[in-house]
Amino acid sequence: MSCLMMSCADKPITMNLYYTGENGNARKFVEEMESSGTADAIRAEEGNLRYDYFFSKDDPETVLLIDSWAGQKALDAHHATPMMKTSIRVPIGPSECFA
Repeated sequence: MSCLMMSCADKPITMNLYYTGENGNARKFVEEMESSGTADAIRAEEGNLRYDYFFSKDDPETVLLIDSWAGQKALDAHHATPMMKTSIRVPIGPSECFA
């Protein structure tokens, strides 16, 4: 069924996000997300289908996050949570990554 025939809000969304850092900061970002319970809280949200980090064997400064949601409504609800308003800051390179 195409998006024209059903609401796009009902279509699953998967994002592949790459975090690139320096001096191990991308890995530190993941460690903070996991140790703080933030990643588990995201995984427990209604509509979350997947929230997993992967490390490159060829580039230790890059982390891939695969983040999947049941649809746009679930993703919008996630973005509206207090957790998303209070970001974790870990410098990962010339700029910072916020989660």
